[in-house]
Amino acid sequence: IKNPRDPASYGLDKPICTISVTANGTTSKVMIGDRSVAGSIYYLSTGDEKVHMVDGALFSAFYYGLYDLITCEELPNLKDVWGLKISGFTDMDLSCVWDDQGIRWYANVNGEKQLLDFAKAEEFVANLQKISLDNCICYNAEGDLLEQYGFDEKAAKVTVNYAQDDPEKTVTLELGYALEEGTYARLAGSKMIYMIDSRVANVLRATEYTSLLQTQK
Repeated sequence: IKNPRDPASYGLDKPICTISVTANGTTSKVMIGDRSVAGSIYYLSTGDEKVHMVDGALFSAFYYGLYDLITCEELPNLKDVWGLKISGFTDMDLSCVWDDQGIRWYANVNGEKQLLDFAKAEEFVANLQKISLDNCICYNAEGDLLEQYGFDEKAAKVTVNYAQDDPEKTVTLELGYALEEGTYARLAGSKMIYMIDSRVANVLRATEYTSLLQTQK
């Protein structure tokens, strides 16, 4: 459009997307305005006093926020868990034993081992595999901001031994405040905060070992 009307007519007075590109010391700016009546076509300005019409693919290609592009942390493979300690809400210390008699789960209670129902223990530990750190809420939380998410001395901590051949391999997940849409979580010491399924978080921090004992017949 060589002789455009007022930029506001095309949404270019308040563009929905502004793209600035710098190359060889020169910065070029592209502003994307309203979508035209054609549906998939948008108005665009490059500052040349003209209004261009471009396919919506350009807008879609830049329709990202910071949190859409962040690289999230990852939990290790938690399929071979042999130890699990939970503290800060309901304390629990579980360990798995492999020997000639098979595989058994125990709760460590006051220095003694309580044999658990194997199926119940396996089902409980399987909740670890449901945790996904792909919904980052804050990428640089520290100090008072951490406390706002519930990461203080009262935060529940879930420490997992996940490699049978290397007892030193552990990962600790901290659980913060629970909201209707999810529970805040972070890897211990990390500044990145995630939102995970509250159903999983609540099972981990509220289950007592007595509910995993073998049922008396």
